[in-house]
This record gives sequence, structure tokens and C-alpha cells, in this order.
Amino acid sequence: MSFWIFFASFYSSVFTGSFLWMMLNGGLILTSYLTDSYLTDNMNIKIIDEIDYFCILMISLCYLNDVYTNVILLIAASYEYYSKKTIDTIKNVSCGIALIKCCISCYELDVFICINLVWFTIIGVHVYRARKVYYEKHINHCDNLFYSFMTMIWRLCALVMLMSASYTMEKSRNALFKF
Repeated sequence: MSFWIFFASFYSSVFTGSFLWMMLNGGLILTSYLTDSYLTDNMNIKIIDEIDYFCILMISLCYLNDVYTNVILLIAASYEYYSKKTIDTIKNVSCGIALIKCCISCYELDVFICINLVWFTIIGVHVYRARKVYYEKHINHCDNLFYSFMTMIWRLCALVMLMSASYTMEKSRNALFKF
């Protein structure tokens, strides 16, 4: 039950001044809770995973906040869902683009936060890959405790990413209102 981790990112999203960002971070709590609660039911987990992927995609698009990029990513997500019945790849691409933007913004604001973000991103990518590869290849013999542990580590890394994004959004918003 590691969905509790995202309450911290929801709290930090409140200070950004973006209602959409706050709602999407709140939605991430809900989708993470549903993913945790349906972990043993393989039939419903696919539907819940897609809802979770969609929430992550929307968080990435909200952070990018660029109409042209968002439209291209939404069209690509629609095509991927139509052809493969998942948006896993486009979710990862949009998240990667948003992370690059966040790293650049963090570097301009605070180098320490940028280094922290890069470090947790690298850890998160490795944990995500290990979790997906191990769990999907050994789904019948996999220990749910291992999967839950890896999910918790991934969510901690995602928490750092989301809080860094909220920090850059808050600082950029405050910079707009300085006279």
C-alpha cells in the first residue's frame, strides 16, 4: 500500500497555483490505490493500469504545457491505444520529455535539486525496467511482495520527480508575479 507516498506530491502541488496539476496529483493517489488493491486480480489490473498510465500521461502533458507537443502526444497515444490496446510507450515518452524540461528548469533554479532529480530518475528507470521485465516474464512464479517492494521504490522516485516539477512550477509562477 505505497499509494500513501503520493499524498506528499499532492501537498506540494497545492502551492503551484494550478488547479489541474493539483487534481492530476490527486488522481494519481486514486489510481495508485486502485492498482494496489487490484494487484491480485489479473483480469482487472490491465484496465486499472491503463487508467494509471492515462493519469501519468496527463500529468506529463500538464507539466509540458505546450499545445503542439501535447496534441502530437495525444494523437500518438490514441494511435497506440487503437493498435496495441495500451498507452505504455507514449506514457513513457511524454514522461521522459517532461523530465527533460523539469531538469532544465531545475538546473536554472537550483542545481542541487537538479542533481537529485537526475539521480532519482536514473534509479527510477532501472527499478521500473527491473519490475516490468521480471514481473512480466515470471508472472506465474513472481512474488507479489517483490513487485510491491519495487513499486514502492519506483513511487518514491516518482515522488521526487513530481515534487521537483511542482517546485519548478511554483517558482516560475512566483517569478511571474514579482515586480
